[in-house]
Amino acid sequence: MVLARFVSDVLNPQTLSFVGVLAFAFYPFTSNGWLLPVQAFALAFILLVAVPFAPLARDFLRGKTDLNVSSLKQRAAYYELWAIEFAVAAVVFVFLEASALVVQAVVLTVLLAFMWLATKYWGKASLHASSAFGLATLFGLAYGYEYYALLALALIVAWSRLELKAHTLSQVIVGGAIGVAAPLLAWAALLG
Repeated sequence: MVLARFVSDVLNPQTLSFVGVLAFAFYPFTSNGWLLPVQAFALAFILLVAVPFAPLARDFLRGKTDLNVSSLKQRAAYYELWAIEFAVAAVVFVFLEASALVVQAVVLTVLLAFMWLATKYWGKASLHASSAFGLATLFGLAYGYEYYALLALALIVAWSRLELKAHTLSQVIVGGAIGVAAPLLAWAALLG
């Protein structure tokens, strides 16, 4: 149980988004336009990590929600807000010709839109699993097939959510499926 809590806390969606920002800012698989790596990192961190996490952190500190966002209604509202924020970030990156960051922002937009749909019309799905499988899939697409080995790490994240009884098996499977589908769809649409 201690290992599961550690995995779940360390490999949370915000941390995984941060890892993507680091990778695509400093080791872009395609151009980041005229942005220097440190500029790309700073802007991507603000738009893809800090701004989306701020409302959740605020509500948590005010006692309005828990960090796992147990309420489905609250979850759907956060997913909708985050999808919009990521879409705006994608537009900003398009104007800056930061192609690698556009891809990450679009993947996050699609992922959160699917999570919103799943939550709104099906029930709870695992954002942890979705984020882990999404990042592993995106890294495989961007950097090569050897990065699909990160799917093993995604399986460990999925296990942690089950071990902690934070999700059922079907919720983890749906989250994981969304995590794999979002990068595949975004990649096909953007880089075909």
